[in-house]
Amino acid sequence: MFSRTPNPLGIDLICSRKAGADEGYFLLLASPGLSAPATVQPKDICFVLDTSGSMAGAKLEQAKKALRFCLANINPDDRFEVIRFATEAECQFNALVPADKANLAKAEAAVAAYKPIGGTAIGEALGKALALRKSDDKRPYLVIFLTDGLPTIGETREDPLVDEVKKQNSTSTRIFAFGIGHDVNTHLLDRIAAETKAISQYVSDKEDLEVKISNFYGKIKEPVFCNLKLAFTNPDINVTQLYPNNLPDLFNGDMLVVFGRYAGKGASAAKISGLFNGQPREFAADLSFAESAPNNDYIPQLWATRRVGWLLDEIRLHGESAELKDEVTKLAREFGIVTPYTAYLILEDEKKRRVPVALRNMQELEGDTRVYAQAAKRMKSLHAEAVSESARSGGSAVANSASMAGMKDQSDASPYAPAVRRELAKADAREESTIGYRASQAQNYATQSRNLDGRAFYQNGKVWTDSTAQARPDLRQVNIKFNSDAYFALLNQHPAATRWLSLGSNLDLVIDGTLYQIRDGET
Repeated sequence: MFSRTPNPLGIDLICSRKAGADEGYFLLLASPGLSAPATVQPKDICFVLDTSGSMAGAKLEQAKKALRFCLANINPDDRFEVIRFATEAECQFNALVPADKANLAKAEAAVAAYKPIGGTAIGEALGKALALRKSDDKRPYLVIFLTDGLPTIGETREDPLVDEVKKQNSTSTRIFAFGIGHDVNTHLLDRIAAETKAISQYVSDKEDLEVKISNFYGKIKEPVFCNLKLAFTNPDINVTQLYPNNLPDLFNGDMLVVFGRYAGKGASAAKISGLFNGQPREFAADLSFAESAPNNDYIPQLWATRRVGWLLDEIRLHGESAELKDEVTKLAREFGIVTPYTAYLILEDEKKRRVPVALRNMQELEGDTRVYAQAAKRMKSLHAEAVSESARSGGSAVANSASMAGMKDQSDASPYAPAVRRELAKADAREESTIGYRASQAQNYATQSRNLDGRAFYQNGKVWTDSTAQARPDLRQVNIKFNSDAYFALLNQHPAATRWLSLGSNLDLVIDGTLYQIRDGET
């Protein structure tokens, strides 16, 4: 998507707010579009490659090919370094050097000669990469870090390694981490990437590492706007719970997508500041936070999906609390966010509250003991990661990290992150993960709920159940036959319910304190 304005940075705001609601939701989009070469910043980039013994074979050969692709496509004004690490870390140049033909030829020859041997000195490798950076340099500095293992040499504990990265990273270095295979500490890579406002990715043994890294490098090779900060000028508008929390850098042709909540209404300028073409710049746009915007009901759902992903990741990284669990459960039920993690929490919550079976949201899943057991296992794997470093590697840990990342980066109007659907569908193919979902079960999760006009409905057999029904024990119940005079009278009396009634001929629907149980007579 490209900026629709002639300004270097296009900024747009889309709001969603029910009439009379105290708060609304918004989606902010900012894009430099496809910039002219003059606005693309020269960058510094360091490639850090694991050459330990476990990289022997196809993994190292693919990594070397990927690294040669990156070197061949480096920008002429960039500076670079290559660090290989195993039992110790070795720099090729001991400095960030110009990307001229001579230096590139030396680097390519060195990469071609790499052999797999030794342990995994992750701390030393990252320390050397961070030490290359000059504190007063305004160039973006990117580190592409590839490893297939756990730290075994030097400091091996997760917390001290992350603390050391934070201590040394005084120059806004971005560390993009690639975990190869399943024998990686996902918490370590995820935390390092998050602390440096970058991302982590995982490449399975069956994926093509060269393709994945070259595709990634193509997206980040031309930085345009870095070290971003977002502010709104109207003090009467309270903006909260922004996602992403830390704004990423913008690259050529890229788009910044920010979701959030707001209270108040009216005009407010949005200001985005940072380094543009190496110089401090600020861009502003006059926007308006709507008092009523009922037609954009996909925005709250996307916000909620990201919020749930962030909360679940907090549970994974730091452990569960009653507050975190309760908020995940509430948001998942309210917005119809169905994953193995949230399905387990919803089912447990409804059992605990003794919700009548007819009003429970996922009656079919509750009756399938195998699916329920697998959902419980999946949620419990998050707890295991939080308390045990040994649980932070392996197939389940990689799957959990990918699922959380998919939810936190969700930008599709569907509430189900594509990465989650893919991961579930392929679960049986990953023996290491021992998750055990069949593709049909993954599809069941993906079609279990619908969100219409800000309300979630869950399908149980032929009946769609309104998620708000169980919150009101005092509801009056009225039975209505589908297509009867009473049915059309209900429709005429409440035309705003048309979209809800479009779900079908078997529906439990709450309107104004009444639970209408609509049936076609065949259920």
